[in-house]
Amino acid sequence: MAAKARAIEVLGAELIKVSGPRSAVTEAAVAAARDAYDAGHARDDAFLEGTKTIAYELFEEVGDQLRDVITPVGQGTVLIGMAMGFADLVASGRMERAPRLHGVQSDACAPLVRGASLGRPAPVVRQPSIADGIRIPEPTRAERSYNAVRYSGGRWIAVPTL
Repeated sequence: MAAKARAIEVLGAELIKVSGPRSAVTEAAVAAARDAYDAGHARDDAFLEGTKTIAYELFEEVGDQLRDVITPVGQGTVLIGMAMGFADLVASGRMERAPRLHGVQSDACAPLVRGASLGRPAPVVRQPSIADGIRIPEPTRAERSYNAVRYSGGRWIAVPTL
């Protein structure tokens, strides 16, 4: 583990605090998962089932008037989950058509935006940004993220961040 870690026990579980950026935490989790199960949202497809509920809640609030949904994208979990949820709503006859999904990334790190025309993330050098959760240079769910935006008729957008 490259990052400095400190273990503490909470309610019988060993928690390990990892110093450094979010990528250091991911690196530590992947290393630890070699001997265990990694329940991180970036690789566990069961997590997508939970993010589908975002689509259900949006539909409950807005109904069939929902035409566009804009969401930040790091690994792609929320975007893909929403696409799955809207697909369920259309398949069940509750919605006539799914809304367009628009994926947003910080211009400080926008591999999906920059690679959209190629259908694969473009290499990027992460710049400082307060949008740490979406500063993911190599998203694990890139292909499914591209599919979600493309099939919905949405687009990719880079926005300036601090």
